Amino acid sequence: MLVRETLNTVFKDHPQSQKDSLLEKLAKSITDNASGYDLEKQHQLDLKLEQQEEEKKKKLELKLKQEEEPLPNQVVVKKEVQEEPAPSQVVVEKEVQEDIEIKKKINKVNIEKKQAELKVLKEQRKVEKAKKELINDIKNDLKTEVKKDKLLKKYIKSNKSMKKSMYKQCNSGFSISRSTRRYRNKKEN
Repeated sequence: MLVRETLNTVFKDHPQSQKDSLLEKLAKSITDNASGYDLEKQHQLDLKLEQQEEEKKKKLELKLKQEEEPLPNQVVVKKEVQEEPAPSQVVVEKEVQEDIEIKKKINKVNIEKKQAELKVLKEQRKVEKAKKELINDIKNDLKTEVKKDKLLKKYIKSNKSMKKSMYKQCNSGFSISRSTRRYRNKKEN
């Protein structure tokens, strides 16, 4: 609107169609300039972003180089390591892997051996325990048998003495010598 009014005041003497065409040209140039200006701004922003990214990359590369740059002692060691051919490194790695596998197998065998020894010890302990129990049972049985024998002998002894005493008691009044005397005495009388 402001542009139209300025055109009307500046170009009073010109016909309206010319004013309209000038207005369209002006609007077109403004939009072209604006879009060109926007494109230029966008391009400048892109350049700034690229520059910033490049600076960041450079900083990172410098940091990495500084970190990777070893001390003088480390340089010598790295050169020695790099001078060795890669196949020997592969061979060394394989040997290390084989050593690790062998150690694992040895450990596994040792563990199995210890487990077998533990099983054998447990079985031996069970056998010894069973033997001790059997011996104790036999001792207890023998003790009871000995007690029974002693009781039986005692009973037999007491029974013999009882028989003797019974025999004496029964035969004391009925002895043969007496009975023969009585019989003789009766005959004589």
